[in-house]
Amino acid sequence: MSYSRREFLGLGSTLLATSAAVPAFLKQTAWAAAGKEPTSDRVLVVLQLTGGNDGLNTVVPFTDENYRRLRPKLQLADAKLHRLNDRVGLHPSLKGLKELMDEEQAAIIQSVGYPNPNRSHFESMAIWQTAPSDQKLSYQKSVYAREGWLARTINQRATVAQQTASAQALNIGLDEMPQALFGSRVQVPSIKNLAQLKQNTGLFDQKTLQAQIAAWKNRTGSTSNPLLKAALQSSLAVHTTAEQIRKINPDQSTTVKYPDTPLAELLRLVSQLIHAGFSTPIYYTEHTGFDTHSQQLNSHRNVLSDLGRSLKAFLSDVSKQTPNRPVLVLVFSEFGRRVEENASAGTDHGTAGPVILAGSNLKPGVHGSAPDLENLVDGDPVFGVDFRSVYATILENWLNVPSQPVLGQQFEKLDILKTT
Repeated sequence: MSYSRREFLGLGSTLLATSAAVPAFLKQTAWAAAGKEPTSDRVLVVLQLTGGNDGLNTVVPFTDENYRRLRPKLQLADAKLHRLNDRVGLHPSLKGLKELMDEEQAAIIQSVGYPNPNRSHFESMAIWQTAPSDQKLSYQKSVYAREGWLARTINQRATVAQQTASAQALNIGLDEMPQALFGSRVQVPSIKNLAQLKQNTGLFDQKTLQAQIAAWKNRTGSTSNPLLKAALQSSLAVHTTAEQIRKINPDQSTTVKYPDTPLAELLRLVSQLIHAGFSTPIYYTEHTGFDTHSQQLNSHRNVLSDLGRSLKAFLSDVSKQTPNRPVLVLVFSEFGRRVEENASAGTDHGTAGPVILAGSNLKPGVHGSAPDLENLVDGDPVFGVDFRSVYATILENWLNVPSQPVLGQQFEKLDILKTT
């Protein structure tokens, strides 16, 4: 049986979605499938807060009179905040994050943004995901950027052979592939939810499947057609990942209790994949519900509570299950919200906001200057830390990847990660 190039391109993701079995020879490329202990390689989990998180009610400048003046309905009471220092405190619902801060497992970078800010959800998110150079950013359009920053990272970090042998990134839970992962040499597999891990039925009988993939494997080294070769390599990468997934017990026990929420389930899945021995260094997922134009107090409280509790459970889980795999979680949103509340007891699209880091080898606490609410530009505070400096720090000090080829220029690194 033979398949067309279109079928080659689509078959890999289909088989992954059904957790299809793969031939035994592919097991040799997956150290996890052989039952080895997890490596000490570091893991980066990127958690996207979709909608534009209100940074001022996340990390609250409770001593700033401008905050009180401009938010008569949305201001948060000092006494209920989780104080981080004598100027700022966490939202009352972020108890889980405060516990991580107290355990020196979290850090907050204030006033993170970029020059010439864009208040469009689509454009600003694309800017964060592609990390364009200053020259391209000056157009205020992400379309002038290259492929995603994580895709460029993968291409810097691993050869095609390495990417084919084991997935260098996994997209967890998102319906669409994030732009940050567009442009890697081989396809980045996606896993929708935990239920996929319980499916064990393949599309083809084992004999047919073995013959087909063996043909793919042979042709990746012989075909002169770049498009077909890329399709074959992507299919092999996805099938290798599928075999690893097939071996996971989705009901494996853990002493950590996760919240009963979609975000917690996604992070629990990431923990299972790490515990199963995946050598994947990058995971990408999201938490939605941050576009709080009206009646913000209740909705923002709920999504932040979920964030704090889920992060706490996830980091507790990975530290117990896989203590020799350091994990860093990068939490970002496409922009913050306006300082002044609107007539609907909400906030509109803003610019800079806080970035949260959680996990191993951090220099804990609050980094960067608090937003200057006295000197606003178009109703927003001016950013103090370029988000590409955050990326540069993670690239060089966590993933051991040179940042200049990925970001297109050199950015100052931040003193937020411990050297080991």
